[in-house]
Amino acid sequence: MKRIVLILAPLMLGWNICLTAQNINLGESELKSVLCQQWGIDFAMLGEMKIKQIPGATDFDFKFKSDGTYDIIEETGKTKTGNWTFYAKDKYVELEINGTITSRIESISANKLILIMTPDDSGPSGMPKVETHFKPIK
Repeated sequence: MKRIVLILAPLMLGWNICLTAQNINLGESELKSVLCQQWGIDFAMLGEMKIKQIPGATDFDFKFKSDGTYDIIEETGKTKTGNWTFYAKDKYVELEINGTITSRIESISANKLILIMTPDDSGPSGMPKVETHFKPIK
């Protein structure tokens, strides 16, 4: 019995951390009304460090559409199209391009969208999580 508790305790703790990491508490129609617009990069967070736009770095915007697609619009005008999927039960939006999952929207409100790279793309182990914060382009 003691072994079961020792095994289940870390699993339950990990499950709770995963559940609290997703912050989208909107229904699908509410999400579409907030998400479906153009978003530009505001800043990024590397762990506790806030990073502003690096001079010379390529800038891009996201433009989400209600049909489940989105465009990445580079400052050169070049556009890539992908798909977004809302997982209401798990409270996140997943982004993919050409069948490859690239990132997740962790949190969204009318004036802020927080995007994280998926675990496979987050870099070397031990590296802090990178969050990219976007703001709506009016």
